[in-house]
Amino acid sequence: MFTNPMWNAFALGSLAVAVLIGCGKTSPPESNQQPDASHAASASDQDDVHITADDVKRPADYAAAVARITSYRDTIRDEIAAGRPSKAHRPLDEMNFIVEWLPEIAQQSNVPKENWEALNTAAQTIRTLLDKVHEKIDNGDQPDFNAVADGIQEAIDTLEAIHKSDANSRSPETNGNESDAPDQ
Repeated sequence: MFTNPMWNAFALGSLAVAVLIGCGKTSPPESNQQPDASHAASASDQDDVHITADDVKRPADYAAAVARITSYRDTIRDEIAAGRPSKAHRPLDEMNFIVEWLPEIAQQSNVPKENWEALNTAAQTIRTLLDKVHEKIDNGDQPDFNAVADGIQEAIDTLEAIHKSDANSRSPETNGNESDAPDQ
């Protein structure tokens, strides 16, 4: 899959987290069992719909992925603030796929290797913090987005800084090396 063992470890870890955490229950209780409280809350939540990677449009490049992460964060925050936390299910689920794909997208977008560790750390921070919000929603509790907002913003700032530093390193105006300019 990836040529770098660090990418492989991150991808496997991300996949394991996505499989273990997921959103809602995927199978109904057996007919002789009563559903538990979290399943009852999930079953009554019409916004908690199982999605797969095929349901999510993959960003074309690293910049688009970071923009999508920021957009999802805004939607999640706004839905919770408006008293509609169940409406945050879809962006939370889609965000998990984008964060999972981010290392591969960054590699395909030629993000320099020296930024990979910071990128991975920021992506995992976003996932971990939003999983706390998602868990509260799944349990029928009121999520406290403000409790995680600063950490998410710091991680997004890191992802954006990586993009800006990468873009600046490619710009002939900033590095003074005209040979790096694309042929016209």
